[in-house]
Amino acid sequence: MKKGLLLLITLLMITLLFTSFSTVAAEPNAPIRCLVDMEFNGAYWSGQVHDCSLAGSIRFDPDPENPSYLAGKTLHFFELFTIEPDSGGVIHGNTAGVGHLYEPFQFRANGWVTDASESWAYLVGNKYFEMGRSTDPLDPSTPLTVDDMEMRIVPAQRPMP
Repeated sequence: MKKGLLLLITLLMITLLFTSFSTVAAEPNAPIRCLVDMEFNGAYWSGQVHDCSLAGSIRFDPDPENPSYLAGKTLHFFELFTIEPDSGGVIHGNTAGVGHLYEPFQFRANGWVTDASESWAYLVGNKYFEMGRSTDPLDPSTPLTVDDMEMRIVPAQRPMP
């Protein structure tokens, strides 16, 4: 009797475990994680998004309403981004971040998806995160690049002003 009950409870637990995994895997509002390679041309950053559903091109322009500034060895930057997935459409957003001008040249930023074409409209209001490392921004002999920056778009509801 006890063995039968224990077996039944074990089978139910396994069934519930697999059921919950399949529900999570089918979640339509799951975070999107991508990698980005880009280069700074003196005016803006541009490059490629890869390894995700947003694979395509990306561009970061300075935010004209929020100029970047230096505080000690740290750059505080504000940018507007545009992602153009290869599958079509466009996604716009903003970021605010900090970057170290000295070794190890790390940076982090976060922001929001602010606008998107119809096929990506469900991303509007989602949180945007990025982190990575650049080449030496103070070395004029090499291009300023970033390889495999981690970019995430996470379901959220942006608070309205």
